[in-house]
Amino acid sequence: MDARLSGVLRQLLKRLSCVDFTINFIKNQFWVVVLAQVVDEKPALNLEKKPRYFWRGLNAVFELSGQNAVVFRGLLKHLASEFIVSRSRYGYSTSDMIPFGFDADGLMLKFMDDSRVMMVDAQISEFDFDAYGVLAPRRLRLVDLPAFVNLPCDELLYALESVDKEANVRFDVTAIFKSKSMVVRETFRVPDVCPKCGKSTHESMNTLPKDKRGKDGRSFKCGCGWRGKVREKSRKKRVWSKELVRDKSKALIEVRKGGNVERYTIDVYEADNAEVPSIKLASTAVAKLTLKEFRGLLQRIAKKCETVKLETTSDGLLVQGRGDTVKAEFPIKRYTDMLLDLHAKSKVVASYNVKNLISCLPQLGDLVTISYSEKTPIKTEIQTPLSNSTITFWCAPVITD
Repeated sequence: MDARLSGVLRQLLKRLSCVDFTINFIKNQFWVVVLAQVVDEKPALNLEKKPRYFWRGLNAVFELSGQNAVVFRGLLKHLASEFIVSRSRYGYSTSDMIPFGFDADGLMLKFMDDSRVMMVDAQISEFDFDAYGVLAPRRLRLVDLPAFVNLPCDELLYALESVDKEANVRFDVTAIFKSKSMVVRETFRVPDVCPKCGKSTHESMNTLPKDKRGKDGRSFKCGCGWRGKVREKSRKKRVWSKELVRDKSKALIEVRKGGNVERYTIDVYEADNAEVPSIKLASTAVAKLTLKEFRGLLQRIAKKCETVKLETTSDGLLVQGRGDTVKAEFPIKRYTDMLLDLHAKSKVVASYNVKNLISCLPQLGDLVTISYSEKTPIKTEIQTPLSNSTITFWCAPVITD
């Protein structure tokens, strides 16, 4: 009887906090009356460390006036119509955003269109602004530069609608970030480049068949003829990630014209993490042309042709348009009103989509310098009144047989 009683009580008291109990014996049977309170089980302890966040930010203030303000507005308007509109056809949430990059020595606008065929790389120097500065917000440290944020395209153009040569524009962009660090493991190759020609030793660059690379797969042969062992290693690396705090980030735009003042407040959005490549190509043909005439010629070709072919000749540049039922040729002689200068080591031929090439020729100045090689992207550099800045566009080639 005592053993049975102790067993019952032991099972009850595992989940009950006993307040009082009585035992009644009735005809060789016993009854236990227990007054108790249910105690919830304690949740399991979470031993994972909560991420530690660091608050960082930036306050970018810059001003433009006169012709520089008109060129800046024209650049944003061109990007909205030629680069951003193509994105919005696909319904992306960031389709109407222009990424602004803030650095200590200037502002940058660098991104690609959705098809990744065209790219803009505008580096606007601090010396072309009436005033420019990037400082830390009050009671916060300055975020690592360069830092990028997105500004809505439609709202931005709406605020700059009245800008002309008589206007002064002031931007005050505040962006607050919540940053944290994490440790990731990355892999790398030793050596990472060929010691003879400097090309990458990535597995795709190995000219040896897979059955000739040895049991460990380390045998490597470069296209230049160098042979050796390439090992793959891994290491830990601490990286920082940051997240924009939208409710604390704003962009203020003030337009002064005569005695009138217009003030606008627009939202700031987090920039996407899509990496924009840095293109470094050696060009074998460089031509300086008048922008208005060259753009007009391409617009005429675009009426009936889809591609344009550029070919250097002994005395100038041959521009050919090709369509389904028509072929047009426009020879441009060197040192004429359209072709001011031309440097080519040999005959250089390349083809491009004519509409994309026109999109890389915004009417922001008088002259344009084009640089290209065979089957490589063409670079167009616009000479604008922003004399200390570079406004560069890239357009991918059309590969034909």
